[in-house]
Amino acid sequence: MKRKPSPYTVLIGKKSERPPIYVKYIEHSPIQLNGAAVEFERLELNPAIPYDDTGPCEENEELISIMLSLRNLGVTFSCDHKVRFSPSAFMQMLQDQGRLKEKYNAISWRGPSKWAITAYEME
Repeated sequence: MKRKPSPYTVLIGKKSERPPIYVKYIEHSPIQLNGAAVEFERLELNPAIPYDDTGPCEENEELISIMLSLRNLGVTFSCDHKVRFSPSAFMQMLQDQGRLKEKYNAISWRGPSKWAITAYEME
């Protein structure tokens, strides 16, 4: 099983539309999420999810489990090339390892209030 090549399904957010809840940062505990407060309440999520951050992210079974659970709730994962391991890159790694066989959604920013969601699927 491998990642489906482009063209990818992309949803462009409308200017006045708030982005969905997304994982912003994972390198150190807690995992940081961002999004509308009403969505946190609806999903019964905390914007900061603690985990034992001992060792590398890619080998941390607790982090992997939390990230897969967040994906199952429909949470998106940010693309951030300024950090060592972005949430989207982490999910891509899980797909490459065969630990994630379903699609995940990544959110990227083109400027303030200009966001897009890309679906990365497996075939």
